[in-house]
Amino acid sequence: MSTPQYDPALAVPSQLGNWTPSQTNEIWLHAGSKRYEAGALKALARAFVGGVLLSLGGIFSLLLGGGEVALSATYPGVGKVFSAMVFPFGLIMISLNGADLATSNMAIFAMTVIKGRTPWWSYPQAMAYSMIGNLAGSLVTAGAIGVGTGILSSDPYRSYVIHAAVLKCVTPTWSEILLRAVACNFLVCVAVWQGTMATDVVSKIVAIYFPVFTFVACGFDHVIANMLSIPLAMMLGGDIKVGYYIWKSMIPGFLGNCIGGLILVLPLVCEGLIPFRMIWYGH
Repeated sequence: MSTPQYDPALAVPSQLGNWTPSQTNEIWLHAGSKRYEAGALKALARAFVGGVLLSLGGIFSLLLGGGEVALSATYPGVGKVFSAMVFPFGLIMISLNGADLATSNMAIFAMTVIKGRTPWWSYPQAMAYSMIGNLAGSLVTAGAIGVGTGILSSDPYRSYVIHAAVLKCVTPTWSEILLRAVACNFLVCVAVWQGTMATDVVSKIVAIYFPVFTFVACGFDHVIANMLSIPLAMMLGGDIKVGYYIWKSMIPGFLGNCIGGLILVLPLVCEGLIPFRMIWYGH
């Protein structure tokens, strides 16, 4: 017996005005199936736009952080908060405009594969398309906006970007980056999950904002965000080699982000692990 197809037009939000967890599951499953059916060109295009939008939020964050160097030297935590305040704008734009990000696809396609809505190879296929598209969008934005406009080419911004890349790629160990990436994408996927639950634009913005703010303020590793910050530092003269970046940052960041997305998805697709029925219906 085939699984009934989810029709968003027939769905009705809960009495609280948002989708229930079960409905949100179905929205993700429906979205994953549609993305799988869309083909390579659409997937690459959506991922390219996702990389651009996230990178624009990242550049805003770097500008704000670089402009607060003196304050950060005295109060390091305050500087992190300022940078984290604006970074979520990128993911909010991605969510509202229907672009793709590899990190959210890590959760969505894990769910569709586990639930049998797409074949197992849809996961690595989606990762390949979204990583390539996100990387292309990030590099274009880094070159055209970060370097081409000159807004980050002079100090204190240039020194700040390079120093931030060293703290991301050089200073921590491989295993530390892996664990930071796990925590990062758990929070990112919580943000996307909450944003999907919301049924109006303002609620979506608020639901997405705080988990993303948290991961940035904590300094966790997002493989796509690092596709902007570390290559941008290299373009500005930072002494980080491409091979070192791939081994030390991209690989542990990608693996950790995959694990983080899976940690969120497994309880959602396994009945009884989280008492959603009790939460929503009181029994």
